[in-house]
Amino acid sequence: MDKVSLRSESQYRLSLLTDQEKLKFSDSICEHIQSAAFLSDCSSIACYSALSSEPNLSSFFQFCFDIGKELYFPKFDLESQEYGLSSVSDLSDFELGAYKVLEPKNPISNPSIDLWLVPGVVFDLIGNRIGRGKGFYDRLLDGQSGIKCGISFHTQILHTPIPSNSHDQKMDILISDKQMYVTMGI
Repeated sequence: MDKVSLRSESQYRLSLLTDQEKLKFSDSICEHIQSAAFLSDCSSIACYSALSSEPNLSSFFQFCFDIGKELYFPKFDLESQEYGLSSVSDLSDFELGAYKVLEPKNPISNPSIDLWLVPGVVFDLIGNRIGRGKGFYDRLLDGQSGIKCGISFHTQILHTPIPSNSHDQKMDILISDKQMYVTMGI
């Protein structure tokens, strides 16, 4: 199956989840991230502002603020037409951005990141990811160090490989509401 078909199929499966299920599953995902052994070694974390079809990690963000982690979120730069990262110190540090997604109010700073939390539409168990089709995360992650962690609901993870290209960024770990998968030997 090609990427467009896989994306459509996954979006259909996501549409079958109720808002209550998404909240419950999002809470489970937050618990998995908070209990992950690697989290203690991560001081800077790149996060995302959830769209309605994505896991909402707000409770994890608050947990990170409470224990002194540095959080960064994507912010679209109109001049370069690319995303960079901007710091956030409170859940009120956001405004509506270029693509009608909440973005940090602070300027782009592009720090070194220890842990990347990356949403997607489809993932497989070897770390391949299909996003929304514009390649923003692939470009943002290109050449970056740190653990790349795909975040998804269990309905978005396929047990068969999905197509990937050389520019596609692989995830080291996948975390869903059901479990955590190590994909590349962390």
